[in-house]
Amino acid sequence: MALPLLNAFAYSWSISYDRSSGYIIQAVTRCSRKKYFTAKYLVTFISGGIVFSSSLILDYLLLSLFSPAYRPVPGDLASSMDPFRFCSDIFYQNTYLFVLIWIGVAFLWGGAMSSMGLAAGMFIRKHIITSMVPFLVFLSELILSIYISRKYLITISGYSVNLGWIDMLYAAPASTSLPEHIFFSIFLIIIISTFIYVLRGRKYECL
Repeated sequence: MALPLLNAFAYSWSISYDRSSGYIIQAVTRCSRKKYFTAKYLVTFISGGIVFSSSLILDYLLLSLFSPAYRPVPGDLASSMDPFRFCSDIFYQNTYLFVLIWIGVAFLWGGAMSSMGLAAGMFIRKHIITSMVPFLVFLSELILSIYISRKYLITISGYSVNLGWIDMLYAAPASTSLPEHIFFSIFLIIIISTFIYVLRGRKYECL
């Protein structure tokens, strides 16, 4: 629940801080406005991705100190992976590749969360508020997804389909989480946030 908020604190608040402090005026007078907004977006996206993915890497390293490594075996009931989870076939065939893929997905999730705060910062000058925008969006989407799931039962081969973004942040959630749905949700967030950011940036007059 707190992950969107933690990712936003990485750097997505910087655009609203630059606007409120007046630093953006100093920046765009020394370089082109396009370079400033492009660099700000790239740094924010990468920073958010690093926060999420690096935390998973650290968690993996810490767990490896206490839990012995063994090859997952289908049907041993030691894992919640089934054919309707994210890359479940790779999980059993090449576990390390699965870990690398999921770290990459986590990087995209982190960048998507940060891009939300960055887009909000183009309208809101209070950087504390912009840092809370990704959390509020994810919370609202969770409430909406729960309402839709209870009103309309969406299943695949008897498994309930996961609609909540927060549940998709798990590599093996309790509900069905297909790769197509996960990547669609990530790129939907990125595209909408980037569109808002670019549209506002082209019309922004630094006032």
